[in-house]
Amino acid sequence: MSMSKLRMFIALFVALIVAFNVVLSVSFVLASNYLFDYLNSEINDVSYNDQTGLYVIPYIHFSGFEVQISGTIYEDGYVVNLGPLPDVILNYPYILFWVSVIGNIVLVGFMALILYRASFRMQKRIESKIL
Repeated sequence: MSMSKLRMFIALFVALIVAFNVVLSVSFVLASNYLFDYLNSEINDVSYNDQTGLYVIPYIHFSGFEVQISGTIYEDGYVVNLGPLPDVILNYPYILFWVSVIGNIVLVGFMALILYRASFRMQKRIESKIL
C-alpha cells in the first residue's frame, strides 16, 4: 500500500469513526429523553394522595437492560408493596453505551492493525533498499 493510499484510507477510517460516534451520541440523547419521558409519565400515573391518609409512592427498578416502576401504598400505618408493575421498558441509554464502547474498541483495534501492517511493510521496503 503506497503512502498516499494509506493516508486516504486513514482519513476515510477516521471519518467513519467520527460518523459512528456522532450517530451514537445523537441516539444516546434521544434514548435518554425517551426513558425520562417514560419514567416521568409512569411516576405521575402511579403517584396518588387522596388527602385521607392514603399515599402511593412509586419507585424505580433499574436492572441493567430493563427499567420497571413499582409502588408502595401507605394507609393509616399499613404498608402494602405493589411489587413490580407489569410495564417494563428497555434501558436504551445503557444498551447504547455498551454498543459505543464495543464499537469503538473494534474500530480502533482494526485501525491499529492496519497501521501496524503498513508500518511493517514500510520497514521491509526500507530494509530491502538499504541492503
